[in-house]
Amino acid sequence: MLINTARKLYPNYTKIYGKGFIELPNGEVLLYSGNDLKTFKLIKNMEFTKIVKGKKTRINLANGEVHEAQFALVELTEIKASHNEETFVSTVGYPTNSQGRNVNDRNYEKDKNAQASVLTIAQQLNPDLLISTAKDINGTPIISSEGVVVSGNGRTMALKLAQKKFQNKYEIYLQELCKEIDDFGFEHCETIGNIFKVESEGKEVMFQQAVLVRIDFEIKAYTTELLSKFNMDDKKGKKESDRKIERSAILKENLRCASSLQNTFGNFENFSDFYSNREAVKNAYDALLGCQFFTANQIPDYFDSEKIQFTEQGKRLLEGSLLALVMDIRSLDALDAEGMKTISNTILYSLLPLVENRDLGETTLLPEVNDAVYFE
Repeated sequence: MLINTARKLYPNYTKIYGKGFIELPNGEVLLYSGNDLKTFKLIKNMEFTKIVKGKKTRINLANGEVHEAQFALVELTEIKASHNEETFVSTVGYPTNSQGRNVNDRNYEKDKNAQASVLTIAQQLNPDLLISTAKDINGTPIISSEGVVVSGNGRTMALKLAQKKFQNKYEIYLQELCKEIDDFGFEHCETIGNIFKVESEGKEVMFQQAVLVRIDFEIKAYTTELLSKFNMDDKKGKKESDRKIERSAILKENLRCASSLQNTFGNFENFSDFYSNREAVKNAYDALLGCQFFTANQIPDYFDSEKIQFTEQGKRLLEGSLLALVMDIRSLDALDAEGMKTISNTILYSLLPLVENRDLGETTLLPEVNDAVYFE
C-alpha cells in the first residue's frame, strides 16, 4: 500500500525507509498516514538559522520501540533543553503538560544532585558522552523536528554551560567531533576556537556554536509519557520522589493506564490480602508493564515470574504508582518534605481504600485528603 501510494502521488521520490517515510528530491521527508485525506504528512524541518543533515539512523527505546532519526549539525543556542543550564528553572518555550508543569519531570530546579551533575559534566566534559553513533538513548542528544531536546537534557545543559564557562572543554568537544565527522555522514570540517566549519553539498557552512544531534521524526506530541520512554534507561538515576511525580503526570495523561491499574485493587482493603492473591498480583504486574513503568529487560528487578510475586523493589514501584494515582503533584511534593514520614506512612496504610474512593466522582474525599497533606 505504501509503495503503491508513494509511486502514485510522488513518482519522483528518492527513498522509502523505516515505518512509512519517503524522501523527496528536495530533501523533504514525508510520513505516510493512510487514514489522512492528504495521505502523507510533511515532517517539518527545524526552523534553525543553520542546519546540515547527515546519515539516517534509528533510535532503539528501552520499551522496544524503534524510531527513525537522522544526524544533524545545528547551533547549540537554538535547541531547547528542558531547564536553563545556569539557573535550572524551566526553559521558556519548553513543552508543559495540562497542569503547566515541565513535561520533563527530572526536577533540575530543586534537585541539587542533578544540578551538581550538570556542573561536573561541564567542568570535566567528555566528548564521548555526546558524540556517538549508538542507536540507544545515550550519547548524541535527541531532539524533535522543532528543536526540543527529548533525551540528553542533562548532557545538553552541560554542553551549553561548558561553552559559556569552560570554553577549552567545548573546543575539545568540537575537535573530537571533527575527527569523527565522517561517521555521521558529513564531509570535511575544520575548527578554529569555537568556530566549526563543515562542507555540505560542495558549500562551506560555518557554525558559531555547533552541536551534533539526532532528529527523531516520530515525535508527534510532547507529554510526560513520551519523555519517560526516553528516560527508562537505568543509568538515569532519578530520585524516587521525581519518579512518583512523573508517574502521576502519566496517569493523568493516559486514562486507560490509570483505569487498568485502579481496577486491579477493587476487592482488597489492605496490601497483605492483595499480595497473597496470585491472580490479583499477576493483574497488577500486567497493568504496570502495560503502563510501561518498567521494561521487559527490567522485569527480574520488579517481579518473580515463577513465584508470581513482586520483589521488594517491585512493591515500592507498585505502591508508589498507586500513590501517584490518588495524590496530586503538589501533595507528592509535600510528602517528600522533611518531617512528613508519619503522614506518608498513614497515607500508604490507607492507600487501597483511597484508590477505591477515586471512583466516587463528586463525592470523593481525595481533594480534601490532598489539601490536608499539602497544608500540613
